[in-house]
Amino acid sequence: MSYDLSVHLKGLNDNIIPEWLSEIRKFNMDVEINPGFSFNNHSGFLPFKVVIYDCPNRSLNNIELTTGFELSVRRIEVKGKMGTIFTKIFGKQQPLRSIDKKIREADTEISFYIGSKDSFEFRMGWYSAAAIALLYDGVWKEVN
Repeated sequence: MSYDLSVHLKGLNDNIIPEWLSEIRKFNMDVEINPGFSFNNHSGFLPFKVVIYDCPNRSLNNIELTTGFELSVRRIEVKGKMGTIFTKIFGKQQPLRSIDKKIREADTEISFYIGSKDSFEFRMGWYSAAAIALLYDGVWKEVN
């Protein structure tokens, strides 16, 4: 079984990578990625070097592990906001919910493909998606 998560956000750039990793480190683990990693040209497996500390399972503390997940970045066009002439004349415009507005304004979709059989891959994928959504005030959703 695997999970596919999709994060929609606006204005992704590589300057956020150190802050992204810092946010992930708040989950009691030290993480590193390839120093040459870029959101602009990466597609495929993204490996992480992980050292967990302060884990209730003490046998996992301070052991260097390698894990990762599939990650792809896709630039998306900002969806049309104009509507048709008929929706302008006859349609009632409902105010957009905050989530709908963020999705409509997003110019980037990051897809995380995470296996659930490896608990470290599962942890890194979900933490990574949550951290990037938090930092960019983005929206994340599970894709079926």
